[in-house]
Amino acid sequence: MGNRLRGDDAAGPALADLLATRRPDLALVVVQELLPELAERLAGVDRALFLDASVALPPGEIDLVPLAPAASTTPGLGHSLTPAVLLALAGRLYGHAPTAQLLRLGAASFTLGSPLSPALRTALDRAAGLVDGALPRAPSGGAAP
Repeated sequence: MGNRLRGDDAAGPALADLLATRRPDLALVVVQELLPELAERLAGVDRALFLDASVALPPGEIDLVPLAPAASTTPGLGHSLTPAVLLALAGRLYGHAPTAQLLRLGAASFTLGSPLSPALRTALDRAAGLVDGALPRAPSGGAAP
């Protein structure tokens, strides 16, 4: 998830673009923000990996953290949902929340119109390697949701 027009906020979409060429077995969904409408699709998969830029990490750093559904399906005051709230909605509305992780990429700049920072650009390949380790390849003949 992320905004391609806001510098390092494009980390998630940029990593998804890279994964589309390296991992055709993955079903990738790129969105600017998480919305309740995604809960139905999320409920239809066994595993989910959210990709996002983070100011909580130094630029170019990467981490992979497990996610659990939020205790409440009520979003905060923001205009979009968190992955944990979306997982909770999937479970509550559709009876299933997949096993999920969040891959965070440390971001430096969210300036409108700026490109990815050099630190984040170099981190994309390492992040793709983490995805390879976190999500085993699907058997030939079909994409993994």
